[in-house]
Amino acid sequence: MIERDCPTAKSLFEDYVKATVEYFEAAENLSNLVGSHDLFVVAASHTEQAGEKCQAARLAINKHRLEHNCS
Repeated sequence: MIERDCPTAKSLFEDYVKATVEYFEAAENLSNLVGSHDLFVVAASHTEQAGEKCQAARLAINKHRLEHNCS
């Protein structure tokens, strides 16, 4: 649960949610392009970038929680 009194934690969590949704949508799109090599390569790159963005957002919220004791 996100601490309601911490706007930074709330903002970081919202960024993480957005990144997670983007990653899910990119992976879903990628799965629909199996067999279309050129489109698949582009989508695979986007999916990898979205995954990295999601991981960075998760690390940011976890780091903030540890540093500021936000729950």
